[in-house]
Amino acid sequence: LNMDQEAALPAEDKSHLRMYHSLDTFNRRTVRQLMDRLLFQQDSKEKERLRRCYVPLSLWEEAAAAGIGAPMRDDAEARLVYVLGEDVPRGADGIIHVNGRSMEPSFSDGSYVYIDSGADVQPGQIGIFIVNGEAFIKEYRADGLYSHNPRYKPIIVSEGSDVRCLGKVTGAVGAGAIAAGSLAEKVEAAFEEDND
Repeated sequence: LNMDQEAALPAEDKSHLRMYHSLDTFNRRTVRQLMDRLLFQQDSKEKERLRRCYVPLSLWEEAAAAGIGAPMRDDAEARLVYVLGEDVPRGADGIIHVNGRSMEPSFSDGSYVYIDSGADVQPGQIGIFIVNGEAFIKEYRADGLYSHNPRYKPIIVSEGSDVRCLGKVTGAVGAGAIAAGSLAEKVEAAFEEDND
């Protein structure tokens, strides 16, 4: 564009560039080595901070339905996501997507919930249940699985039904708690480096 390359630089950057060019070859190499070392230290500190702030959790690809059952395969897969540690309830080891409105106002359609796959779900608690191959998020009671939205009927489990519990729901995932986009890439890289 026939523009002076230095024209877009701030005055301070121009001053630094002039000083750098006034150095001899040995001193330029020394400055570059120092900058490399400082950048490495800065990058290491940032990765350490990210490892302290985030927790890796499994996010189930299938959704748990709050309404009509969502199919859940026996070989359902989960992918690793990174979540702000301060948002994660004690014991939570996974996340699942809520699909439907039957658990409103407790959990809304499209939200995510934490699950503890090692916890037993007691009467009055909410869990993720697989009923005849379909996943539901419901409150467990002695006589069935209940919605919090009164417009939805309970699921009364018959004797021949195949019912399994995937885990206890320990809370809703906060807005912005799951690292996304370029931040997720940075956090993932920090954890990968920690495992090397």
